[in-house]
Amino acid sequence: MLWWSAFTALTGLIYPTAFWPPLAFGLMLVVRFLFGMGEAGAYPNIARAFHNWFPLQERGTAKGAVWMAGRFAGGVTPMIVLALIFEHQADGVTMVSWRHTFWIFGALGVVWTICFWWWFRDRPEQKKGANAAEIALIHQSESAHHDEPFQVPWFRLLRSGNLWLLCGMYWCGAYGWYFNITYLPDYLQDQFGMSKGTKWTGEWWYFSLMAGLPLLFGSMACLFGGLLTDQFIKRTGNRKWGRRLFGMVGHGLCALFYFGAIAMPSPGLFVLGIALAAFWNDMTMGASWASCIDIGGRYSGIVSGCMNTIGNLGASWPMSSRDGSLDSSRTAWIKEQLLMSRPADPVGR
Repeated sequence: MLWWSAFTALTGLIYPTAFWPPLAFGLMLVVRFLFGMGEAGAYPNIARAFHNWFPLQERGTAKGAVWMAGRFAGGVTPMIVLALIFEHQADGVTMVSWRHTFWIFGALGVVWTICFWWWFRDRPEQKKGANAAEIALIHQSESAHHDEPFQVPWFRLLRSGNLWLLCGMYWCGAYGWYFNITYLPDYLQDQFGMSKGTKWTGEWWYFSLMAGLPLLFGSMACLFGGLLTDQFIKRTGNRKWGRRLFGMVGHGLCALFYFGAIAMPSPGLFVLGIALAAFWNDMTMGASWASCIDIGGRYSGIVSGCMNTIGNLGASWPMSSRDGSLDSSRTAWIKEQLLMSRPADPVGR
């Protein structure tokens, strides 16, 4: 998290260069790559921690709660960022100040890291306040002792059909879902003629809500889906169908709502269709990540890391393969800010 926060802050320190414009673009690639290295370990590490801290029948709910928080934060982020960004005049030119948003989020990450380091322990036995009954409940479903040598069974993991099916599922889910956090705001402007409006006006609030609605819907579904998968297992004792059923129903309905959204004639109906697709996609998150813990056990960080890696490759595919019909205004903005040295560069002063 500390690594991740540092490179978030460094993102706001990259400026255009007059002597060699591509330098800023190269620096941005390096910084964002290093940022991704830190971010990539977050959810696999959480999965490993949950293996240590939660009994089998509560892992879906725990993972659902984590994803609920992530989706909710993503849903309100457009409003926060738009509120933090401001315009000002310099030499008769309108400047958009945005760099400080990266510094603020980076600083918040550092504060969170310090608090978490003080509070968290790797295992319940190391935590004051965890009594013997709680520890016994947590460890009742463990098949291996944590003090055994840690040797990753790569061959056995890579031969697991369940692991590859999970990876394929996550590829397909991320392929469509990442539209919500990358192109959706631009799409609403380009295809439906929506405007961000002036800050704090009704138009501004409406646009911010539309941009964040899929994630807000998804946040509710993450927790709800996690609760359902755990309740199913508690009632039936069938872990296989407790994980499988919610994936089948969730992804099936997600696809239907995606296809329905394509035919919607208005931005409100389009966003509602996308939001419902996001809802059913995220109904599967608790079961998906709990499955990684079920399959991987003490190697759940590696299993979930494999699934997450393949998912992010799926998410990057449409971004690298899309044609001119989805020419985003963000692309032009990046070129303007990083590849062109302009005296009116918005530096966030």
